[in-house]
Amino acid sequence: AGGASDHEAWGEMRQTFESAVELASKVDGGAHSSQVFLRWMRSEAYAMRDWKAAIKVGERLVQVWGGYYNVWNAYIVAVQFCVKADMQATLRDLFERAMAQVADYPDQMRGDYVQFERECGTYESWREAQRKVQALREAQEALQPQEPQTQADAQGAEAEQAANAGEDEVSAAGKGKGRGKGNKGGTDKKG
Repeated sequence: AGGASDHEAWGEMRQTFESAVELASKVDGGAHSSQVFLRWMRSEAYAMRDWKAAIKVGERLVQVWGGYYNVWNAYIVAVQFCVKADMQATLRDLFERAMAQVADYPDQMRGDYVQFERECGTYESWREAQRKVQALREAQEALQPQEPQTQADAQGAEAEQAANAGEDEVSAAGKGKGRGKGNKGGTDKKG
């Protein structure tokens, strides 16, 4: 209906977003630039359905805020909305990059990846995703430092050991008293 005028309007909109990014980067150390990038990326994906432009803006967003689950999730969902059905490799690449970068909710991102493969991939790709996620979890657990035992923990452990030792002594002292073979009543009644 307005082909060239729509293109011009979106060109102006993109210039406006670029100006907003520049302005946001000067205020509060750029803390608000993520909001500008998010709105720009979503406009490209949901309004224009331009996956290349959405990826271009999304890449800029994750360069600055890539350690956060919400940023990667918004990026992947926006791209998923506007890509063609045969572009699973693009989405798979985004998920793998996100799993390597997300620091605040890494397990959530891994779960999203497995769900993506279950819903959009093949049985083999889903199983491979499960194996990758399990390997990442095991590697993360191996890197987690063991918490040093505090003095209170050590004292608690010593008290528990002493209590257990006391129970063992009571049990040993009570053996054979009033309990004959097969007599579970606790008394030695003959008869």
